[in-house]
Amino acid sequence: MLLNITETLWKLWIGAKIDDNADEHDQRLSKASVSNISVSLERARPEIPSYLGHAPCCIDNHFNSYKAAEWEAWLKYYGIPLLDQNLDDEMLLNFSQLSRIYTLVTQHSIELSELRIIETLSQSFIQGYERLYYRDEPRRLPVCTVNVHYLAHLAAHVQDCGPARYWWQFPMERYCGIIKPMARSKSQLSTSIGNAVVITELLHHSQFLRKPPPPGLIPMKYPVLLNPLRRTELTDNALRKLAYFLNVEDGFQPVLFHHCQLNSDLTVSSKSSQHCNDINW
Repeated sequence: MLLNITETLWKLWIGAKIDDNADEHDQRLSKASVSNISVSLERARPEIPSYLGHAPCCIDNHFNSYKAAEWEAWLKYYGIPLLDQNLDDEMLLNFSQLSRIYTLVTQHSIELSELRIIETLSQSFIQGYERLYYRDEPRRLPVCTVNVHYLAHLAAHVQDCGPARYWWQFPMERYCGIIKPMARSKSQLSTSIGNAVVITELLHHSQFLRKPPPPGLIPMKYPVLLNPLRRTELTDNALRKLAYFLNVEDGFQPVLFHHCQLNSDLTVSSKSSQHCNDINW
C-alpha cells in the first residue's frame, strides 16, 4: 500500500505514470499545485510533533527517494489536507478511502464490525480506482497493478492473521537494509553476506572471551586473547558498534586484541589460520 499504491497515485496525479500518448486527463495536479503542496509541507516540518515522526521532505523533487515511512506519513496525515482544493474531488475521495483502509488495518486491535468496513472500503476503492485511472483503456492497463488487486483480499488476511502491523513487511525490509551493506564481493555475493552475518553473530559472544593468565600460575584455558590493540586503532563508529553488541553504554573503554588463540595449535588471525577461511571466520 505504501511503496506501491500510494506512490503510484502520486505519479498518476503528476503525469509520471502514464506518459505514452498522454492526454489532458492524465495530469490532475498542475505544476503550481505541486509546488504549493511541497512548500506547505516544508514549512510545516518545524511545527510537526515528534510523536508523528519525521515529516516527508519536499515531495515534488524527492518523491522518488521516499521510503515506506514517508509514504505512510503522507497517506495518514498530510496527503488529504494538502490535496484538498488542488485535486479533483472524486480522486481525493478515492485517496481518502485508501487512507482510511490503512488506518483501520494497522490498529493494535480490530473489531469484527470493522472487518466489514475494511472489506466495503476496499471494494469501493478498487472500483473507483479503475474508473478514475484505468477507464477501460488498454494503454492504461499498467495502472492496474497486482497490489491494487491485493486489497480485495485484505479483510480476509486481517481476519486470519490479525492487524497488519503484526505481519507487515517493515521488519523484513529493515533486515534487508542491514544485510545489503554486507554484500562486499561481486563475484562471491552470497559468501560475503554469509560471512558478515556469521561475524555479526560472533560479536554477540565476544563477552565470553578471556584474557591470557600470567604464565606459570594456572594451566592455560582457551580461548585466549593476544596482542592488544592501541586505542587509536579504533574508529568511533567501531566503538559504537561494539558497545551495541556488548549491550553497554557508549563511551566505555574496551581492551581489544589482534589475535584469539582457540587451542594450542590454532590462533585466529595468525598466518597459519589464513589457510582455512572457515576456521578464521
